[in-house]
Amino acid sequence: MKTKILRMVLFSVIVLFCSCASNKAGNDSIMYLMVYDYESNGVQGAGFYVGDKFLGESDVHGRFAFALRGEKEYSAEIRKAGYRTEKITFSYQPSGVIYVKMGNAAQFTSLAENSLDLKKYNAALIYANYALELDSERDDTLYLKAIILNKIGKFSESSECLSKIRRQNENKKYIEELKKRNDKGENL
Repeated sequence: MKTKILRMVLFSVIVLFCSCASNKAGNDSIMYLMVYDYESNGVQGAGFYVGDKFLGESDVHGRFAFALRGEKEYSAEIRKAGYRTEKITFSYQPSGVIYVKMGNAAQFTSLAENSLDLKKYNAALIYANYALELDSERDDTLYLKAIILNKIGKFSESSECLSKIRRQNENKKYIEELKKRNDKGENL
């Protein structure tokens, strides 16, 4: 038992020592990228591009370490299929961390719903548009956008959104009611 405890303590000391040591190249010359979604989950497989150069992609926890030459300002993009591409500008600072939040269509639709509930119509419209950029055929988002447009008095645009809904029979009652209100220029 004593030997087992001694081995665990020795192992812990070695791990601690190795994790704190830096090599001659210097881990202190590395910068870090942390990519999260709107539910605070790490986004795996997000590609990191500085200019036209692909530097790599985030791991299962949304992390990516990289090194660049020269402490200057860079423009970059973080891309992943199904997610909105994020563009950033950053100053290269060794040991620094860049936090990036990116979302998918479902998350943007949820953010639009929450903003609508809070009567933040401009934010709701932005999120609905982001969701539709990623998936233009989401009937739930099209209907949500139609409601938002109705709330801000853009009745013809609201009706136009309603006409794009593919499964109209399933929600005919709700669609027809909103169309009638749009035709009369009435808000919900």
